[in-house]
Amino acid sequence: ESIISKLSALSTLKVMSRSSVFHYKGKDVDPQAAGKALGVQGVLVGDVVPRDGFVTISVELLNTRDNTEIWGDQFRRKETELFALQDDVSKQIVQSLRLRLTSDEKEGLTRSPTESAEAYELFLKGRYRWNKRTRADLEESLNLFREAIEKDPAYAAAYAAMASSYDVLVAWGYLEPETGIREAELYARKALELDDRLGEAHAALAGAMESSYDRVGALKEYRRAVELNPSDARSFQWYAEELATFRRFDEALVVARHAAELDPLSFVIPAITAVFYGNSRRFESAIEISQKIVDLDPTVPMGHLALGLAYTRAGKYAQAIPELEKGVAISDSETTMLSWLGCAYGSGGMRESALRIDRYLEDLAKRSYVSPFLRALVATGLGRRDRALELLDEGVRNHDGWMSQTYEEIMFDPLRDDPKYTDIVKRLGLLQ
Repeated sequence: ESIISKLSALSTLKVMSRSSVFHYKGKDVDPQAAGKALGVQGVLVGDVVPRDGFVTISVELLNTRDNTEIWGDQFRRKETELFALQDDVSKQIVQSLRLRLTSDEKEGLTRSPTESAEAYELFLKGRYRWNKRTRADLEESLNLFREAIEKDPAYAAAYAAMASSYDVLVAWGYLEPETGIREAELYARKALELDDRLGEAHAALAGAMESSYDRVGALKEYRRAVELNPSDARSFQWYAEELATFRRFDEALVVARHAAELDPLSFVIPAITAVFYGNSRRFESAIEISQKIVDLDPTVPMGHLALGLAYTRAGKYAQAIPELEKGVAISDSETTMLSWLGCAYGSGGMRESALRIDRYLEDLAKRSYVSPFLRALVATGLGRRDRALELLDEGVRNHDGWMSQTYEEIMFDPLRDDPKYTDIVKRLGLLQ
C-alpha cells in the first residue's frame, strides 16, 4: 500500500491501482501473465518474512516482456522501522528505472504517512473495508479510520480516507446528506491542513463540494487531485463522473478510459463508463461493456445493475427486467437496485409490479433515509410527472447524493419540458 502510494505520485511513472494489484495478493501468479493482464512493462514481486522482531523483504522488479530481472535486492530492518524499509524499496526502484524526479517528488519518497505502526495497520484495514463499498463496510471503514486518527492525530491520509467514506455514503444514498457533507468537508480540509499535496484529500474535498453544488470548486479540486497523483484511478473516475453531470460525455469517456487503464480489473469503472454511453444514447456500447462485467463475475450485483440500466435506457425492458431482478436478488433488495427495477417495470408496462416497489420505498422512507432521486425514477417510470418533480425538488433541498445525475439521466427526459425541471437543474449548478 505504501509503496504504491509513493510511486503513483511520480509523474514519470504509471502505476496500477491498489484494487487491481491486490487482486493478485496471496495468489501464485506468473508475473508475465499478470503484467500482460494489467498492461504494464514491469512487475514488482517479493516476499515479506517477519522474524524475531525483524522484517526481511526480498524483492524483484521483472520485465514483463521476457520475465528478466531489471533489479532485485533484499532488505532487513527492525519491525519498528517498517516505514524506513518501504522508503528504501521505493528509492531503489526509482534508481533502477533511472527516473528523473522533481524536488517535491524526491521529498515525497522519503516522507512517511505516519510514525505509528498501529495507526497504519488500522488505516489498511479501513481501506480494505472501504474498497468493498457495501453500506456496512463503509460504515466500518469510518470506525477504523477514526481509530487510526486517535493513534496519530497528524495522519493526513486517514483524515482524507474518512472524508472519502462520507463522500461515498452520501453519493450512494446510504447517509443523510447534511451530516455526511459536513463531515466529508471537515475531514478533507483537516487532511489538506496537514498535507496540501495529498491528492486523495483534494478528491475527497471535491466530492463534498459536488454534493454542495459548488461545481466550479469541485472541478478545480478534481483537476488538482489527478495532477498530484496521476496514477490514482479513483480520482480520475470521480472526475469523469463530475464531467458527465454537465452532459460532457465525450470528455468524461476520455477520463474514464484513463481510469480503466490504471485499474483494469475494476468493476466500478466500466459500470460508470456504461452509464456515460447509455445517457449519450450510444446504447450498444453501454450494453456491450456491461455484458463484459457480468461475464467476468455473474455474482457481482453491479454487473447486473449496469446491464439492466443499459437495456432500460435503450428501451429494451424485456431484457432489462431479468437483469435487474438478478441484481435485486444478489444484493438482498438494496434500494438502488429496487428503484431501477421499479423504473423498468413502470416504463415497460408492468404497472402493478412498479407500484409495489413504489409503496415499499415510500414506507421505507418513513423509517430510514431513501434517496428522493431514486424514488423519482420509479415515479417517472409510472408516468407520475408531478410526483417525480416533487421528489427531485426534495432531493435538491436535501442535497441528496444522487441528484448530481439529474441532468445527465435520460430516464428523466419526460420531465425536461417542464419549467420545474429546469429550475431544479439550475439549482444543482448544472445550468447557468
